[in-house]
Amino acid sequence: MGKTGKFIHLSRDTGLTLAITNAFVAANRQPINLNDELGVLGSGQGTQYRGRLSAIFIHVNSIAAGATSLTFSLSTDTTGDLKWIGNTTATFSTGITTATQGSVTAKIDVDYVSTTSDILYLHARTDAGTCTIDRVELVWEE
Repeated sequence: MGKTGKFIHLSRDTGLTLAITNAFVAANRQPINLNDELGVLGSGQGTQYRGRLSAIFIHVNSIAAGATSLTFSLSTDTTGDLKWIGNTTATFSTGITTATQGSVTAKIDVDYVSTTSDILYLHARTDAGTCTIDRVELVWEE
């Protein structure tokens, strides 16, 4: 009997030092490999990813100079021109004991079939000031 139900996966990048300002910069990006979880492929055939992008969690530190929110997008190209998930803005939820650390979480809920590779690129900017992205987690399901 074949598999039934839904399988939830996580693509996680930690230890990052992606410096973010209040402008999008094409070269300032974080690749997210959708098939990086223990060699798991989406439910497609071969190496093409097929699944539903569920949610994204972005942790930042060094929040400074009035930054209160993060606008981000996910694209299929390194320059951020082919956006699969358009600009999404979320307010930082800052730490209870450390106001210079925080995170944003967004529900995505979008089907995605890779066209050229299984890597999406995160581009981000703040509303003002700066921060450093140190962790990105993208949850997806098949």
